[in-house]
Amino acid sequence: QRVVAEINCVPDSCGCRNYHERAQHPERAALGIFKADGAFAEYAIVPIVNIHPVPASLSDDQAMFVEPLAAACQITQQVHFMSGDRVAVVGTGKLGILIVQAIAAIGDCNVTAYGRREANFHHFKHRNIEARLVDSIEASEEKYDIVVDCTGNEHGFDTALDLVKPRGKLVLKSTFAGKTPANLTKVVVDEISLIGSRCGPFALALKLLENRRVSVEGLITHRFTLAQAGEAIIMAASKESLKVAITMPNITTD
Repeated sequence: QRVVAEINCVPDSCGCRNYHERAQHPERAALGIFKADGAFAEYAIVPIVNIHPVPASLSDDQAMFVEPLAAACQITQQVHFMSGDRVAVVGTGKLGILIVQAIAAIGDCNVTAYGRREANFHHFKHRNIEARLVDSIEASEEKYDIVVDCTGNEHGFDTALDLVKPRGKLVLKSTFAGKTPANLTKVVVDEISLIGSRCGPFALALKLLENRRVSVEGLITHRFTLAQAGEAIIMAASKESLKVAITMPNITTD
């Protein structure tokens, strides 16, 4: 049985009832991030409640995207999208590509992506999502009801803040080393709601993939074997890659 696993692991004694509670429990460990080994290995140990079966209709490549797609879906669990809402997603990497699709599928909204380089814009065009350069913001007076920052850098917040309208919502997905210089006066004066967003529902992500509401076609840009894991990690950190796949050797369970 093929499975995917949520990354937030808590002791059975914690009594967590769902992914919401596991994701923010003070005793949690996060696979490959802190207090728990990652999954660049032949075997991995996770609590059974973290495991979700992969439907037979999904390929291994599609299953690799369940965790980041679940994080994208979390936004739809935190923000009430209304038909006709104007939504901007700042960041055109892998997560941005997944977020625009998740919002379009669940929120029935008009979504526009903003990025600093046109290199990934074809992925949005292929999915009927408009993509624009960040440089075009200064010449535009357009404002959005909801803006998502998934740039992964300290400049994304200010860019997103320039796009959100007064009393709009700004969803923060970026995590990185260091601190963000922020114009909090504008947040106060314009009465903007800030929403932090992290891990999300695997069940919903699997459903969107199975129902072909989200496409991950063409997002795996590089493949390595487990023996090449060091090279894979270096490539994953470069701007040349979107998603790097590590192929495991055939494992027997006898």
